[in-house]
Amino acid sequence: MLNMGAVLVLLIGVTDGVKTFCNATQPHITTQCFGSLGGTVEVQLPAQSSQDDTYELRKNNVLIAKTALIITDTRYSFIVSTGIFTIKDVKRSDNGTYSMVIHNVGGIEIANVTWFLSIQAPVSSPHLSRVCLSRGQQRVSCSAGGDGPHYSWSLDGHPLNDTHLLSGPSTASDITLELGLLTCSVSNNTSNTAANITLSVCDVLMG
Repeated sequence: MLNMGAVLVLLIGVTDGVKTFCNATQPHITTQCFGSLGGTVEVQLPAQSSQDDTYELRKNNVLIAKTALIITDTRYSFIVSTGIFTIKDVKRSDNGTYSMVIHNVGGIEIANVTWFLSIQAPVSSPHLSRVCLSRGQQRVSCSAGGDGPHYSWSLDGHPLNDTHLLSGPSTASDITLELGLLTCSVSNNTSNTAANITLSVCDVLMG
């Protein structure tokens, strides 16, 4: 018989990195979750309503945990009292479809949830550069590493609308405009970061 507060898998060590959270308690759908490469992901699953409930946790339809069974991968943990499933030191190989089924003491299924975990490298600190054009215009480029970076800009602390631009949409990594304190923000599904550049008057053309 299990203790309601038992941690069924012992998690060893502490890993630095981005921590993400996903709620996968809704039945009959596959919830999209994201994990940050090298970080920690926590997935909220249905919790045990009774200490006699049993559960099975699977990845890509392969059993990775069962009631009173230690998971072989020590990066995993599942706390039955809270329903929190944790993966630390997230790897590319953690990408996949997961599911958990809970049965009561009578063998009746009381919970069945599925989630798809996508792993992304977090975005790096952006690098900003500018090139002076004619008539005081400046082309600014923003680049960052990581998976699927999304770019957004602000000028003097305010969101940069397309009407302020001489070329390029406000979601591009390369835009043209004139003066001000420009901030480039970069994000993906697991992380975000930003960098600033002050756009001063361009007196000469720069290559």
